[in-house]
Amino acid sequence: MLERFLFLPAQQQQPISGLSGGEKKRIQILLTLMNNPNVLILDEPTNDLDLTTISVLEDFLLSFTGCLIIISHDRSLLDKITDELLIFHGDGVIQHYAGTYSMYKQTSPNTTPKTDSKKIADPTPVAVRPKSTKLSYVEQREFDTLADQIETIEHRQEAINLLFQKQTLSHEEIKELSKELSRISAEHEIKEARWYELAERG
Repeated sequence: MLERFLFLPAQQQQPISGLSGGEKKRIQILLTLMNNPNVLILDEPTNDLDLTTISVLEDFLLSFTGCLIIISHDRSLLDKITDELLIFHGDGVIQHYAGTYSMYKQTSPNTTPKTDSKKIADPTPVAVRPKSTKLSYVEQREFDTLADQIETIEHRQEAINLLFQKQTLSHEEIKELSKELSRISAEHEIKEARWYELAERG
């Protein structure tokens, strides 16, 4: 298991205090998985992980035979690992979808849940709830462009991840690509949050 998580034999007698931050996170994940669970509940598992650790984690989860529940904004992870989604639309509405996130996005990017959605009981009368403010002209134009912007960022994220798989990158190239990936990932999160905000009002 240590070797599977990229700890070479020479490292396996090294004190944990001498490991890097990413290596310590790998140890934390490894300790959990060594308990041989049949259910894993992961809350944003790729947050603050380096690309090497994310790749190792994805490989392990793909081979995991138990039940896996993931809460994540990482679309790439969701596409690789999950085969069913629960989409939380807010206001107690939860939609079940059988398929990957990309499939969901292609088939129903702007739809609201129908027959298989669940409405959680809410004691507040519907009549007294304030109605959503409709989008202004400027906000509508922003909403119309956000999906393309998010998709462009995702394509670049995928391209960078493919570059990282090459063995010919120099240390400086890896450093620069890591900086770019961190920057566009933060931008992706902001734009995605804004898209959901506008979608709820539109």
